[in-house]
Amino acid sequence: MSLSEPTEVPGKPLKAVFFVDLRATTGPMIRAWLESGHLVTAVVIYRQKLPHPLAQPVRWLALQWSILRLLRRRAIPIVKPSAPLDWAKLSATLAKKSPDVAITYGFMRRVPQTIREIFPKGSLNFHPALLPHYRGPQPLHWLAIHDAWRDFGGVTLHEMTDGFDEGAIVAQAAMADLPKPAGDPATFLIDALATMTREVIPRYCAGEITAWPQPAGEYFYARGDYPEQIVQPQWTRDYLRALCAIIRKRPGVTISIFGKRVRLQGEAGVIGPPDGRPASMKLNSVEFDLADCRVRYRRRTPFNRVINFIDGLPRRFRRSYRKLPIRLGPFASTGAKAD
Repeated sequence: MSLSEPTEVPGKPLKAVFFVDLRATTGPMIRAWLESGHLVTAVVIYRQKLPHPLAQPVRWLALQWSILRLLRRRAIPIVKPSAPLDWAKLSATLAKKSPDVAITYGFMRRVPQTIREIFPKGSLNFHPALLPHYRGPQPLHWLAIHDAWRDFGGVTLHEMTDGFDEGAIVAQAAMADLPKPAGDPATFLIDALATMTREVIPRYCAGEITAWPQPAGEYFYARGDYPEQIVQPQWTRDYLRALCAIIRKRPGVTISIFGKRVRLQGEAGVIGPPDGRPASMKLNSVEFDLADCRVRYRRRTPFNRVINFIDGLPRRFRRSYRKLPIRLGPFASTGAKAD
């Protein structure tokens, strides 16, 4: 679906406040809301340093292209509260324009009741996994480590409460509902956020969608401290590619060659079937066997980081999204869909 397609807004347009990190992931989401005829009274970011046009020209241009020009053209303020965050002051600032709904993603701060109560239509959060599974700050990393995309990969829209990721579920987009698992979780995430922002949140605010409590039970918590991932011979190509796509910061994904840990950047190519030769290392790459093939991987060097950055440019400059199937209803514990 293109964001330029016209959408009818029944009745009075909704006014939203977005609590986000401004990046390629969230740009299409905010744009989808605006271009569907609704309003944004503020975008709240916290401890995010926006790129400078001279120091980081490509990142700056990507943000300008994806969302900042649109915010500026519509005179939408970007609110940057100082640390420590003064919630009372922020509440007073946001309440002045009588917003209807709060929408959060990646804000990494628990939004208290004193803020949530100024939104009469509710406060909603996006979580990049199928709740109640993989609650916590790093669900994408643990989904990759556990190779759990088919079972629990997706995006959940849920009501915010005092507990992290514990609120009633409004809707979910599941990677398993696609014809095949999405090869790029970041692209799937962009599509899911934009689809639900445009198609689901207005219906929720209108009272057309009922949120369902999350089922009781013990579920894996995706904590922030995950171990270094060292390549194992039983790994498959798809598993390693997913790990390297998600786990980029230290400790990262490494392979042991001659007793030395070599950090991997991303796949450079497939050489052929596994042939039993030991892993070898060159200036910018390493070659090794996996369970299903022998691959060449780029080492994490300054040069290869630039190559990886260039590979990701199309995603940074996206202005459209693919409409995904959305699940509505009490499906979290049973797998049933109620559309």
